[in-house]
Amino acid sequence: MSFILNHLKSTAALALAFGLNACGTTVVQSANTPEVTGVVVSGFGKATGKPDLARATIGVEVRARTSEEATASTNTRMSELTEAFKKLGVQPADLKTQNFSVNFEQDYRPEPPPPPPEAAAPAPKAGKGTPASPAMEASVRETSAKEEPRGWYRASNTLEVTIRDLKQLGQILGTATTLGANTVYGVNFELSNPQAFEAQAREKAVADAHARAEQLARLSGVRLGPVLAVNESSGFPSPMPMAMPMMAKSEAYAAAAAPVESGQLEVTSTVSIRYAIEKQ
Repeated sequence: MSFILNHLKSTAALALAFGLNACGTTVVQSANTPEVTGVVVSGFGKATGKPDLARATIGVEVRARTSEEATASTNTRMSELTEAFKKLGVQPADLKTQNFSVNFEQDYRPEPPPPPPEAAAPAPKAGKGTPASPAMEASVRETSAKEEPRGWYRASNTLEVTIRDLKQLGQILGTATTLGANTVYGVNFELSNPQAFEAQAREKAVADAHARAEQLARLSGVRLGPVLAVNESSGFPSPMPMAMPMMAKSEAYAAAAAPVESGQLEVTSTVSIRYAIEKQ
């Protein structure tokens, strides 16, 4: 009996030491571990800036019956594009080939039906010195066509163009399509110096968090202490459309200028701050 009582006392002591909750989860507690208290708040800030840099992916695709023909045509068009971009002020270091490929694409369309048989009597078999009949020649051509692969070769060359003068962006895109570019994968606007906007967004986020913490402390009847921990995350949301007029400097490409909107970019910052509570 005394053994059972001692066992029950030991079990109760362990339960108090480890804190078994109603769900059965064990929460380890120690008298030497100080209780974590304080006010935890999140703050948000953003800074808006006009992009001063753009990257466009421009490419040429050509289909031909031979790989040599497809490759030669693609190379010719891309060379013309590269030279035109340089004349518009794009530096060679801002022209980068992204992809070059040549693929054979099979033509899976059904073959046309054979022509109807000739009404004339069959010609004699072709022997040595005897010309072949038109029917035999058609049969040979049909057999050769079946042995050759039916399809075409597709050559593709894509170029990433970095435009540092956005006034030239419309001309560059228009010139590209005029000179044979048939694939434009999009234009991405960027900030060449995002750190300055990040600092502005961060400052606003910290001020927002501090204002929230002061309000919570006032409503709770406590006073804020020193900061115990700070965490931050930042990001670049999608651009917001904004009209941007294009000015053509060259009469040769003035008619090719394409309307483009750069919009504005938002740099955001979110902070989480833990404040201590001062003892009253």
